[in-house]
Amino acid sequence: MADEPIARGERRRRTESGEPHVQTVAREFAALNFAAGLLTMVGPTVENDDDGLVNTDPGLFLGAVAVNGRHSMLHVTYGAVGLLACRTEASARAYLGLGGVLFAGLFAAGWRAFGFERGVHLVMGMAMDGWGNLAHALLAAFGLRRAFDAE
Repeated sequence: MADEPIARGERRRRTESGEPHVQTVAREFAALNFAAGLLTMVGPTVENDDDGLVNTDPGLFLGAVAVNGRHSMLHVTYGAVGLLACRTEASARAYLGLGGVLFAGLFAAGWRAFGFERGVHLVMGMAMDGWGNLAHALLAAFGLRRAFDAE
C-alpha cells in the first residue's frame, strides 16, 4: 500500500518536544525583540548619546542603527507580549501576524517621513534611520510569512 498524499496544512511541523514549529519561531522572534530592546536601552551600547547608563536621547546602537528610549520600549514591549503569546499555536500565529503589520506600519511611516535620506530622524517620537527602516521591513516580512505559513 502506497503512502497517501497529505493535504497541505493537514500535518504540521513540530519540534522534537512536540510543540508546533510556529510557537518556537514566535518564542525566538519575541526573545530577539526583547533582547534588542534591552540592549538599545543601555547607554554604553549607543553612540552619540551622553545620557549615562540608560539611553533616552537618539543615538546609534553599535554605531549602526538609530534608537532612542521610545524605540527601545517598543521592542521590549513587543518581545514581552510575544513571550506570553507563544503558549498556544493560535496566539503565536496572531502575535507574528500582528507584529508583521506593526513593523510594516513602522516601515511605511519611516519611508513616508524620510525615504532614503541619511541621518537620524524622529518618526512618531521614535529615532529611525535607513538601516533601521530596512530592518523593520525585514521583520514585517518575516512575521507575516511565518504567521500565514501552513507548515
